[in-house]
Amino acid sequence: MWKAELDGDWREPSLSTMFVDGHSTISFYEKAYLFLIYQVDGSAGEEYMCEAYTDDTHARFVKGGTEKWGVPMGTTDLYIYDNGDGSVEVSNQPMTGKKIWTPGGAQGVENLPASKKAHKVIIDGQLRIVRGGKMYDATGREL
Repeated sequence: MWKAELDGDWREPSLSTMFVDGHSTISFYEKAYLFLIYQVDGSAGEEYMCEAYTDDTHARFVKGGTEKWGVPMGTTDLYIYDNGDGSVEVSNQPMTGKKIWTPGGAQGVENLPASKKAHKVIIDGQLRIVRGGKMYDATGREL
């Protein structure tokens, strides 16, 4: 997920800031400063930031970095790529020749139509979705 300061307001990680199949969207008017959160259920999130501030069309993020990416104005799409060395690259445009990042052990989730209204809750700091008496994590996996 990404977390960002968008036009002076913080946008916290949520379902809308998740990368799905290596893609996410972002909306801002003037400026955005972004970093990444890698969250595994039951574990503390890990921050990935840039080693140095950049406002280029793409930025390299590493665990333990200290700077944010100054997202170029006009960006609406974000793409995340695996650099193969423990770092990831986030870009505001597709990058040919790069491998889309997928979380280790990622599982496909079948999209089923919801017959009952769902609601979201936070339990022990984790986003949960409750629908029809069943609980799901943020990726849609049944718990």
